[in-house]
Amino acid sequence: MRSIARAALLVSLGSIGCGGISEEVDSTVATVMPVRGETRLGEGAAPEVARATLEDAVQTGPRALARLSLDLGPQLLVDAETELAVVDAGAVELRRGRVFAETRPGEQLELRSDRGQLRCSDASLSASLADGSLRVYVVRGEVSWTAGEERGVASAGEELTLSGTSAARTAATLWHDWTGGLARPGPADASGPEGVGMLEARVPDETGMARWPLVIRRLDVRVRIESDLAITEVDQLFFNPASETVEGLYRIRVPEEAVLQRFAVDRDDRLVDGYVRERAQAQQAYDQQVYRGSTEDPALLEWDAPGLIG
Repeated sequence: MRSIARAALLVSLGSIGCGGISEEVDSTVATVMPVRGETRLGEGAAPEVARATLEDAVQTGPRALARLSLDLGPQLLVDAETELAVVDAGAVELRRGRVFAETRPGEQLELRSDRGQLRCSDASLSASLADGSLRVYVVRGEVSWTAGEERGVASAGEELTLSGTSAARTAATLWHDWTGGLARPGPADASGPEGVGMLEARVPDETGMARWPLVIRRLDVRVRIESDLAITEVDQLFFNPASETVEGLYRIRVPEEAVLQRFAVDRDDRLVDGYVRERAQAQQAYDQQVYRGSTEDPALLEWDAPGLIG
């Protein structure tokens, strides 16, 4: 990783308003950050960081992903081919597609749609609008809902289907976590330290089941300086308490300006280097080799978000 020292100077300028001078007030209420693929804000493509005003439509293209952060606190992960708009400081209208919403204590979010409305505080949920209904899975906390004249509350681990005039609530036996790990049950935790990875496991055939964290048995960190680079090697050994081979999802946060130097798999004490493939093809090849009892040892490296790979 490259070590760079930076200095920032913040200058605050005061202005005095006199008669006849109009001042514009910032009317934006949220921040839009594309993660991958094309994200549009209003009539144009959203840059790396964009500010959204009320009624601005946020649209994601195929295989795209974006983050929407309301100024009042709630955070939303916007899936591919989704359209939504911020209609109030604490309210979002989902017009099509799928989102994952997270609120912390003291934060409130209202998620509206033509099929029903949701309200949550200190909770997280996944909501998708398709096939004439709003389907909701409550990950954490409680979510109140309204559909026509009906209203109620759904709790963590329950699925809710709103059709506009009625609702159906059931206990979820299986749910596919499309967020890549954000929707883990239990209270939200910190994102973890930079440079130290976390490994979560599950039996390969149990797609949609929650992963469990593996305990680190050994952690070795070695750093050497070469010219203007600080080359860091992190060696981690994890303990698998299961009686069978499991699939591991390894996530690591890398510091800003860090460069990934190598991706390889240790096979019989021999490192086999990975190579770049088109995302969908790489995922398909990986899925074909990961199943219960497989003797293959595939690996897949993906960029999840700024500073996060897995």
